[in-house]
Amino acid sequence: MLGHIALVRGRSLCHSSPTIAHSVNSRPQPGRLFYWPLPMQTLLLDRTTWDLVLDSGGNIAVASDPYSIAQDIASAIRVFLGECWYDTGKGLPYRQHILGRAQSISIFRAQAEATALTVPGVATARCVITALGTDRRLGGAILFTTTDGTTQSVGF
Repeated sequence: MLGHIALVRGRSLCHSSPTIAHSVNSRPQPGRLFYWPLPMQTLLLDRTTWDLVLDSGGNIAVASDPYSIAQDIASAIRVFLGECWYDTGKGLPYRQHILGRAQSISIFRAQAEATALTVPGVATARCVITALGTDRRLGGAILFTTTDGTTQSVGF
């Protein structure tokens, strides 16, 4: 037996991409679900469809740092407040204060930066708005530095 695999969402964050925990040393007991205390890894998502990606062996691909942190930030920015059923305090208040409301760009920027800072491994985050079109589409990026000093950006 190879062990049980349990899918968990995000590095203990609902708004992160799915992660996987597994163990080959424990034997499962019938009718019980196990979560092993191993480091969580972010499952790699396709950049266009935001769907799972397979590796060359046909297994679900896993993202590595620093890309996994960038992907987790992008996922965090996409979560609506209240969307995570086990922690309704996570996410941006899109329905309450952003969509269909006249809101200052600086307020959205501050909310996006605060959300990015909740992702494990992020030391600093800065939201840069690159577009606010007549079609009401907002474009931009989060420029972030990881706790090991790597600087990256991720678009939204």
